[in-house]
Amino acid sequence: MDIDFSEIKENISDYMNEKPHVFIIIALICVLFVLGLVILFIQSSPPKVQEQEVEEFVADEQIMGPNEPIIEKDYYPFRTTENKWSDEELNTFFTYPDAKAVSQLESVNDKIVDDITGAAP
Repeated sequence: MDIDFSEIKENISDYMNEKPHVFIIIALICVLFVLGLVILFIQSSPPKVQEQEVEEFVADEQIMGPNEPIIEKDYYPFRTTENKWSDEELNTFFTYPDAKAVSQLESVNDKIVDDITGAAP
């Protein structure tokens, strides 16, 4: 089975002369297809890893780690407070709000709630 390339070349030149626009479109599609295959091959190939020479670490002095806290167990369910306020200190710094302050706070909160729920059905 011999392939006659002169006959194939003649057929292509005849087709190119008869329908040049179709031939150009088909040739362009073939070129783009081959170009796409080349790009796909290049992108899918694994990247070349450059090996770098790393010097071995030699410590000048003894390496010291951080000081770890002495922990008896992993979890403490509560904590002990050493300093608590006495009732005398509490009464000195804490004052109960008066009725006017409470009513102002209530009106501000009602306004916020009305703004949020105002558009609700």
